[in-house]
Amino acid sequence: MSPDWLGNPQHLVAGAVLAFGVAHATRGWIPLWWARAAAAVGVTLTAEIFVELAEYVVLYAGDATAAEYYDMLADLATSLVGALTGAGASLLIAARRP
Repeated sequence: MSPDWLGNPQHLVAGAVLAFGVAHATRGWIPLWWARAAAAVGVTLTAEIFVELAEYVVLYAGDATAAEYYDMLADLATSLVGALTGAGASLLIAARRP
């Protein structure tokens, strides 16, 4: 049994959108680009952890197996890739603006 790394593209998209929004929204009060990126990734992954905890309680609390563990790992990893992508995209766009 192994994680289904491509089974949940919504985590990638949601992570990218949320991180992009956070990085873009914090331009005015976090001047350092790396701090904005860290904040965007941190907020995104914190939100994803809460989503996964809620999903576990709602769906698997009574009968969890290794499949749910691997699903959670794949979801977290996919959200991390999305967060890095979204934060990077926001920083690239901000760098091109005067």
